[in-house]
Amino acid sequence: MTSTTNLPAVNVHPPKGEGSTSSGFWGSALGMTNAKDFSGSLEDHEGPIEDDPGAVDQEYDDAYWHLVTNTEFLKLPLSVQNLVVSDHALTKQVSEFFKDGGKISVVDGLARQAEYDVNTKTIRIRKSILDDAEANFEDAQYAATTLIHELGHYLDKRPYNPTSRDETAEWYLHSEMLAGLYQLLHWQISRGATGVTAGDYNEGYTAMYLSYMSHGNLDQLLNEMKSQFRTHRGDQMEAWRNLYQP
Repeated sequence: MTSTTNLPAVNVHPPKGEGSTSSGFWGSALGMTNAKDFSGSLEDHEGPIEDDPGAVDQEYDDAYWHLVTNTEFLKLPLSVQNLVVSDHALTKQVSEFFKDGGKISVVDGLARQAEYDVNTKTIRIRKSILDDAEANFEDAQYAATTLIHELGHYLDKRPYNPTSRDETAEWYLHSEMLAGLYQLLHWQISRGATGVTAGDYNEGYTAMYLSYMSHGNLDQLLNEMKSQFRTHRGDQMEAWRNLYQP
């Protein structure tokens, strides 16, 4: 069956215990900073972070060096850069985004926290979010998660061609749930070594993700998230219906 998610394959790992020696760079970073303030420079690790020191992921290594010399990526605070390159799959995808002409725009006073402009392939992020990320580890996690969400919108390549109000709402619903799903697939950025739990944010989406870790069906997870959103956010569904233009 062809997946409707259109997302790249991502390795899914169960949550690690805080400070676990098996959690690689992530556990080390949390241990260094007591999970509160991680805004060190990229030179802290002096090169790509291999999941397995005995093996080389050349694709990741190439993506890493591309990012740390890329002017668009360097617009992000060092704390956020570190979080991105701690995740192999995310490092590769962010690198591909920039190679595809993607841009980062830091906007002072942006009305939304962040947004993706499909016409210019630009992720705009409110400046205050990145300013906060420079000083506080949790804010750095939030900024990185915001970047991941907007990257999820970039990965949604569907044409926009709804023919009714309901189709319009469902098109936007699919887009938002894809971006939310991409966040969940990189939960180690937003949740760190503590992992996700059933009581976490987003009206139970993380509980659905924990179930996904057992059944492994992305389409099922996406449809569960859509159903949850329809139930709890009828106001937003109606707002999206109102965007339809015959």
